[in-house]
Amino acid sequence: EILFIHGKNNITDQQKSILADFGEVKSHVKHLGIILSQDYIAARQLTYKAGQAAITKLMTRVSAGISSANLLLKAQAVNFIIGAINNHGMRVYPPTDKEIDHQWKTMRKTLWTSNFARKESARHKISQDKVTRTLENGGLLMAHPRQSATMSLLSSLAGIFQHCWKFTTCTLNILENPLRPKWAERLFVING
Repeated sequence: EILFIHGKNNITDQQKSILADFGEVKSHVKHLGIILSQDYIAARQLTYKAGQAAITKLMTRVSAGISSANLLLKAQAVNFIIGAINNHGMRVYPPTDKEIDHQWKTMRKTLWTSNFARKESARHKISQDKVTRTLENGGLLMAHPRQSATMSLLSSLAGIFQHCWKFTTCTLNILENPLRPKWAERLFVING
C-alpha cells in the first residue's frame, strides 16, 4: 500500500506507473491501528470509528463475562480497555466533546448493565464525579475519557520534547527558541 500525499488530490498516470512497482496507491492506509490520509478529517473519523468498534466489542465481553456484583473488577477492565485504545488513537487525533461523551456512555453501559435470565437491566443515572473518585473516597478510581485523552496528548508532547532534546538539529528546536546556542546550525540544516 502506498499513501500518496501531494498538494493536489489527483495523481497523474505517469506517477501511477512509477509507483505501481512499489504497491497500490490508496487514499488512506492503516499503520499500527491509525488511519493516515491526505484528508485529516476523514482519517480522524476512520480512526475513531475503528477504535469505537474495538471498544464496543471488548465492552460486550466485559459486560457478559464479569458479574455485576464484582464492580471493582469490571471498573479495572473498563479502565484498561478505554485507556489502551485512547492512548493509541488519541495521541494522533484528539477527540471531540461528542466523542468523549459517547465513550462515557459506553463505559456507563458496560459497568451498570447486567444480564439475568436473558433479560438486560441497566442503571442510567451515574455520577461521573463519584465514579472517578478514589477508592478511599467511595469511587471506582475510573479515568474519565477526557482525562485519558489529555494524558495521551501529554505523552505525545513529552515524546516530541525528548526527541528535540536528543537531536539538536530538530526543526522544533529552532521554532522553540532562536536564541539557543547552535541555532544558526539548525537553521542551516533546514535550509539545506
